[in-house]
Amino acid sequence: MSSSLDDGVRVLPRGGVILPSSVGQIQYGAVPETIKDTIDTPEGVPTIFVVPRRFFALDRGILLAELEFPAYWNRFVVGRRTTVVCRPDQRQALEAVLSEACFGPARIDPHEIATGSDAFPD
Repeated sequence: MSSSLDDGVRVLPRGGVILPSSVGQIQYGAVPETIKDTIDTPEGVPTIFVVPRRFFALDRGILLAELEFPAYWNRFVVGRRTTVVCRPDQRQALEAVLSEACFGPARIDPHEIATGSDAFPD
């Protein structure tokens, strides 16, 4: 269960923070499985995410910008767009990850996945 502060800010159990705003809730940080912290709440999964300066929390060994499932939920289940607020240098990396997660790699190089194993295609 998330913990609430006096100003309506909620700290999520897995990581991340929900900030109330006039345009809806804004989530700062999106750790793996973050959707489980918000999916059953009255407000639901946020549609606005702010990506932290660093993508990874090395001390915890987790990604801080795991946006695939919240974006899928908002788009394919609820029919809403997801807005991601990030620095310009982060945009390209996030677009690449989300595009590959949704559509697969732009090209497949079998040498990258199974060279020398029984799973390598002939």
